[in-house]
Amino acid sequence: MFDLIDYGIGSGKAINIISYLFNEANFARKRDPELSSRDFKIYYKRTVELALERINSLLDFDGIKMIVANKKVLLVPNVDTSEVSLKNIKSVERDYIKSIFERAIDEVEAEN
Repeated sequence: MFDLIDYGIGSGKAINIISYLFNEANFARKRDPELSSRDFKIYYKRTVELALERINSLLDFDGIKMIVANKKVLLVPNVDTSEVSLKNIKSVERDYIKSIFERAIDEVEAEN
């Protein structure tokens, strides 16, 4: 497993490898035949949650977190949006919006 992760990091394909490992179909191939479909879903969901929890505890230092959305693994900024308040913003100027836009484009081009 460590060799696989090292290869993923070295080749820039770590997200693809983790997506493959988290894919429900891959879990189902090794499914215990005595496990009901409902219990399997619970097992799968909990396993992915625990893995993400562990991974995110390491990624937290980099200000990012890993999520699974639409069956894909994504790295996203670890931002607590609960503290954002519009009353703290006095004005939003064109240059500010342009800088946010340019940073967003850079992130998309970097496949983040």
